[in-house]
Amino acid sequence: MVKIYGARLILRIAVLVTAILMYLTDRNSLFFSKGLGLEQGIQPLHILWLIFAAGMVHKFFPQKIASMGCRKQFKSTYAPSEREPDRADMAAWIKAENGAARKVLAVWVALHVALALLYDAKLLGESEILLLSLIYYVCDLICVLFYCPFQSLIMKNRCCVTCRIFNWDSMMMVTPLILVPSFFSWSLGLIAFMVLIRWEVTYRRHPLRFSDACNKNLHCTHCRERLCVLKRSVHVQ
Repeated sequence: MVKIYGARLILRIAVLVTAILMYLTDRNSLFFSKGLGLEQGIQPLHILWLIFAAGMVHKFFPQKIASMGCRKQFKSTYAPSEREPDRADMAAWIKAENGAARKVLAVWVALHVALALLYDAKLLGESEILLLSLIYYVCDLICVLFYCPFQSLIMKNRCCVTCRIFNWDSMMMVTPLILVPSFFSWSLGLIAFMVLIRWEVTYRRHPLRFSDACNKNLHCTHCRERLCVLKRSVHVQ
């Protein structure tokens, strides 16, 4: 799994570098509010839209090339622990997890209120907004493989496999885009919102699937991904 996610990170960096080169050459080429018409054939923005959309749609299905952090929402990946969880302990765990998630949400909203003000003041343009979204796209996997500030500073989860907000990444990635009304931004925003709603509804209805105390597939002893290896080496240094 480390190799799969490492390869994905390299591809995402390549996409970001390509976009930066386009920006330096002609920043208008990153204007996505003009729509996705095919009058001039397939353009880089068409390909980028497909990359973003495909990356989000695959989260609706329990694919083995995805981390258990993403797949734990599905019934097929739930392996109940032998010991019945204590209701009081589960209630306390859910409360703590939701509280930490709300803190992340508050930070994210505050950050993007500031971003909206910068955009409204014309200090950031449409091209810069798209580049920021692509930076998030890359940072998503940096958080998985190397260091995640949300994990270390707020959520305090053991690893990505047990992360309460693992599938928030799609909505986070497209948040800047929503500032610019267009088919490109709002269609991606809709897909990301559906991914988020699916995740949150499942968490509310089946919280045991998300708990390493209740789902054996989230135990370290059952983990075959070892996505935490690089994070550990970084932390040791």
